[in-house]
Amino acid sequence: MDDEATSETPIVEGRTIVTAETVERPASERPAHDSINGIADWMIGSARRITSGAAAIDELSWRLYAAGLPLLRVSLHVGTLHPQYLGAAIIWWRDTGRTVRIMLKHEIRDLIPYEVNPVRRVREGGETLRRRLDGPEAQFDFAVLHELKERGATDYLALPVGGVYGPSSYMVTYVSDRPGGFSEGEVADLKRISELLSALVDMHNQKHIAENILIAYLGSQTGPRAQARAIANHGGEILKFIGDGLLAIFPLAAFEGVADAARNAMAAAHEALAAVHAIEHESLGSESLKMVVALHYGTVIYGNIGAASRLDFTVIGPSVNLVSRIEAVAKSLDLPLVVSDDFARAHGGGLRSLGLHKLRGLDQTHELFVPAADDHS
Repeated sequence: MDDEATSETPIVEGRTIVTAETVERPASERPAHDSINGIADWMIGSARRITSGAAAIDELSWRLYAAGLPLLRVSLHVGTLHPQYLGAAIIWWRDTGRTVRIMLKHEIRDLIPYEVNPVRRVREGGETLRRRLDGPEAQFDFAVLHELKERGATDYLALPVGGVYGPSSYMVTYVSDRPGGFSEGEVADLKRISELLSALVDMHNQKHIAENILIAYLGSQTGPRAQARAIANHGGEILKFIGDGLLAIFPLAAFEGVADAARNAMAAAHEALAAVHAIEHESLGSESLKMVVALHYGTVIYGNIGAASRLDFTVIGPSVNLVSRIEAVAKSLDLPLVVSDDFARAHGGGLRSLGLHKLRGLDQTHELFVPAADDHS
């Protein structure tokens, strides 16, 4: 994939690329002051609650500029799973004040050879690329560098970003328009920030992949309304699809305490259930489509498990077993949403007890709860 091409390459809007999203932050809402340490804290905290990948890169870019980094452009490049699209790119320009997410069709891969394709060289080859665009060391071996030079660029830095697909799952580029480009200290700061991008990009990329799959199979109207969007809208992350279900988490690090995380998980559950209810009546005209949600507060362990030749991404721990048993109770009682006693304590109110229940395979009984009749938050 490569949006790093210019008009010299036959890349045509609609034929090989499609604009999917545009973000334009009002000047009054752009950060005026920031620091690298502050940005690092933001990336592992409240940034994970931003529901749009383009909005997250937009805010990151403005924060970096507010911290004194002489940035003209920032771009992020990711692959995706889609029958039509090879990948996506999110591009921020300081001079226009816009951030755009574009989807790149599979045909684009054949248009630019590997050796002059910076995205493939970084994502597939794991290279770090730096090109000075002013002075005696100026180098223009990639087509995009000519366009950048015309817009006043002086320095181009492309870095691999690790993720669930390996040490160079993604690529991020930083472009300066200051005479002399980035200082070595600024390059070090950008590398530090780029190392923190992994979790943030993984979250948004998996969200987009889930949405792509839902749209491909359910259509553009129904697909975006299913569960994945509701989870992402409230700061959650989908860890695993299991048959016709899924397992998601709401990491405490992304919220202002346990109660905040619990309230967002509850809000996501209500939003997903409402979407399914709407699909029942609008698309099916019956009550044949059902969904149940179980919520629990606890600890899980997840990652790649297995042998080198046979890996599986797995989530394990007592909390996983417990929440799956609660889901079974919800199904047996024909209740759309049931939560554990631990979740009820974390949530802090607005719940009605179902009494003690013996859960299959577990020795200890657990008190289960449902939302009170007048509570939908």
